[in-house]
Amino acid sequence: MEYMKGNRIFRDDFFSSLVIYEKNEVCKKAKKYVPKYEKVIFEKFSNKVSWKSIRYNAAKIEFHKFYSCVKQDKFHAENECRFLIFSNRELERRIRGNSIVSFLKVQLEEQPLPITEIILSPYVDSKIFNDYSNLIRRYLDDNNYNDVEIHPSEICLRK
Repeated sequence: MEYMKGNRIFRDDFFSSLVIYEKNEVCKKAKKYVPKYEKVIFEKFSNKVSWKSIRYNAAKIEFHKFYSCVKQDKFHAENECRFLIFSNRELERRIRGNSIVSFLKVQLEEQPLPITEIILSPYVDSKIFNDYSNLIRRYLDDNNYNDVEIHPSEICLRK
């Protein structure tokens, strides 16, 4: 779990990590990160440290790094990689259904991302899977990701 510095593909601070599914590995990471930042987080909640404190922001970033790269072991087949972008830029917004979705526009440099497959959410109804899949396929093909597979998640979730 390191920043991709010299060969960064994003213009903001960028963090990437393979997701950790194994409970023992998650516990090891927690034992590494929690004691290191526990004190400053408690200081913040007892109003001894400001929200803008460098120590508090460092702890918050480390927590986000840790939290973003762990997932329930039942999802191990996804073999997922997570990306975090830390930026002070204003978020863009768009409407999706009845909600407003905030997002950060990311300018990619010339190198392609190493995408090999896309797994659609287990919440995607099988009736609309083909529509989503066709839309994603068109986008991928337009951006020269011709060999990327698209398939539904095999995770069984209660609705």
